[in-house]
Amino acid sequence: MKLEHAQRYRLYTHNDSCSVLGLDDVRHFTAPATMHVPKLYVVSRNGIPVYVGITSQSMATRLRLGFQADGKHGYHGYRWRNQRRLTLDVWRLAGASPKRALAELECIEAEVVFLTRTKFDQWPEFQTEIHFHQSTSFHRNAAKRIIQYFSETPPSNKTGCARQR
Repeated sequence: MKLEHAQRYRLYTHNDSCSVLGLDDVRHFTAPATMHVPKLYVVSRNGIPVYVGITSQSMATRLRLGFQADGKHGYHGYRWRNQRRLTLDVWRLAGASPKRALAELECIEAEVVFLTRTKFDQWPEFQTEIHFHQSTSFHRNAAKRIIQYFSETPPSNKTGCARQR
């Protein structure tokens, strides 16, 4: 089992939706973000995580739900949906069954949130919930790699994407 950084996108938010821009000016999600497999995603601004989540849905479906939620069924959607200059990084676990990957990523998610609190002296700004599980060195090291990724990416390359339009 290995944690892999799958993709990076620039997010452009609009009222109740968003659009993405990936590498080479791609204006849509590509695999594995389009696949129905477990993924951990980090929304950040200026290299600081503001939200950490996991999903098995395609990223387009997950973001649509988070942007269009109105609280009718108890879910109010993403608190960060009106923010600007956001980046979305998608991570996955290679070599794990979907059930195991989901459980492992949920543990890594909590560790990334904790390390964000430790490194930046505050919880991710728009984090609304977190599930805690007993972690192992694998989970903690994976979370360190994710936080280190943000620290090592120079500010001028934070999007990893083509210029903003």
